[in-house]
Amino acid sequence: MKGFDIMSPLEVVLLIVAGFVGKRFLSSRVEWGLRKFINYVLFPIFTFYNLAPQTLSGIWGMRDAVLFGSLVPVVAVSIAYLLSRNLERNVKASVLMLSVFGNSGALGIPMTSLFVEDTTAAVIFLQGHRVGFFLLVFIGAYYAHEKPDLKATAKDVILFPPVIAAIVAILLPFNVPGSILNVLSYPTSVTLPIMLFYFGSRLKISKPDFDMVWRIGISKMIVPTALVLLVSLLVDLPSRTTILVEASMPPAILANLLIGEYGLGEKRSVSVTMFLTVISISILVFTPGFVIEINTIKHLLSVFFKVIFIGLFFNTTILFKN
Repeated sequence: MKGFDIMSPLEVVLLIVAGFVGKRFLSSRVEWGLRKFINYVLFPIFTFYNLAPQTLSGIWGMRDAVLFGSLVPVVAVSIAYLLSRNLERNVKASVLMLSVFGNSGALGIPMTSLFVEDTTAAVIFLQGHRVGFFLLVFIGAYYAHEKPDLKATAKDVILFPPVIAAIVAILLPFNVPGSILNVLSYPTSVTLPIMLFYFGSRLKISKPDFDMVWRIGISKMIVPTALVLLVSLLVDLPSRTTILVEASMPPAILANLLIGEYGLGEKRSVSVTMFLTVISISILVFTPGFVIEINTIKHLLSVFFKVIFIGLFFNTTILFKN
């Protein structure tokens, strides 16, 4: 499986902090342009790269990870819908979108690597999220309209570049040549770091909306974890540890970008996501694996150079924004 340069929880935190600190140098115009660049350029490439036939070889070898990767988003959003029926339309949309799937790429895989040596099952679990991805885009497009309009929603979903990239990748009848994948690997490798930086730039230190927090905490983190535990008591799950970690993840960074794209209250959702992410990382900090990792010189150098790269990228963006 390709496409994922595993970042540690420390890298995730530092990139978010870099975005939070750097936002004072970013105008609203630059932030808008950055979100568009992620949603319309980087994420389509990222999506195609990770769904291309050659990158999915051996995916059925871990059927339990594929199954739960597809099942968890459906279960989570169903519970979220039941819990958010009485909320205002935009808030309800945010709760649903933040409940679809967890932060598997940026946080789930690094956390999994602290418990198991082979993170292949975690990557495959994320591949199962393609169901959740289409669901996420559909919810955003649906609630972006003031009145329900399925025809307009379907058009918005189909024409959204990451969806086009996903459909093309899934329907390709042949493996993508390695030379093409090698070219696509470069923008793919910086997509998650840039998304984390952007997420940090949208973060505002304020009290999160606890009406959203408890609903998302239950639907996205508690119920999926309980489901995996229950099933594991009834049948043997070869990837049980990985699935448990992934199912318990806080909301995905991507959901916040799409909430912003559809004008559904990005800053509010970012605050809630950060609060739930801090809870997850706080638990992780006390594990021996994390302590060992942050004392690794090679790891710290990796963090340093990634943060420097993001800084240079945005300094260049600011210089040419006019």
